[in-house]
Amino acid sequence: GVPEVVAHGATGLLTPLGDAEAFAGAIAHLLTHPQQCQTMADAARARIKTHHTLAAASSRLSTLLQEALEKHHD
Repeated sequence: GVPEVVAHGATGLLTPLGDAEAFAGAIAHLLTHPQQCQTMADAARARIKTHHTLAAASSRLSTLLQEALEKHHD
């Protein structure tokens, strides 16, 4: 996952890019801690429902396009 979407320890686990040992360790941790895995999955689902809706994505895209237009006209 990416830090913009996954909150480490709250909605998932992040590992350094290319670090297979850390990735394997995170998977092993989740397999041995099913309740924590479920808690993070529930939190991730709730975050997606509130932060990553079509309306929120449209708003972010609109803002980015407006900023790009303003920079282009400067």
